[in-house]
Amino acid sequence: MGELRVDGVAGCLRTPKGGSGRQILFQTGYGEMRARLLTPHECARLMGADGFRVTGSLNDALFGFGDAVCATVIEWIATHRLNHPAQRIHEST
Repeated sequence: MGELRVDGVAGCLRTPKGGSGRQILFQTGYGEMRARLLTPHECARLMGADGFRVTGSLNDALFGFGDAVCATVIEWIATHRLNHPAQRIHEST
């Protein structure tokens, strides 16, 4: 089963184990349609690990990045939602 999004929002990266499908990109236009799997490098970039050297098989890379937590999202949450309240609590004590 696949999920096709046409709203410009990407679904989460999923691991190919446990019955989930691999991440597929669809490109349409000019009366044509093409499909391909995401590369390990693309998965790394989506997860905030641009420049990370991916070794091993395609399945290993997809498993490593699938269902993972995006590093840049965690950084944003820590900076904007955790550090400021913690700082206010510390200052009030």
